[in-house]
Amino acid sequence: MPEVLLFGPGGASEATQLELLEAIKGERRIQLDYTGGPTESDPVYIGLAAPDATVSDPVWTIRKLTYSSGNVISIELRTATAWDSRTTPTPTWET
Repeated sequence: MPEVLLFGPGGASEATQLELLEAIKGERRIQLDYTGGPTESDPVYIGLAAPDATVSDPVWTIRKLTYSSGNVISIELRTATAWDSRTTPTPTWET
């Protein structure tokens, strides 16, 4: 299988890329929020959940990406949370 780099070299872990590929195949629901990203095509929040999850269900795994000079420099994680809660200060983000 060819290597797929969804965020460029060093931008996302192999596990993150596999989860996104599952979403593309329809095995997971994906939500993207580009608000505050360095460009219109750079997501700040990436959420994954079961295909039947709603945005208010506390079942999402959400990643928050931080950029510097257009490159991802950190990815923080929240699990078992609602997509609608991604911008709230709690629960805290894990690194």
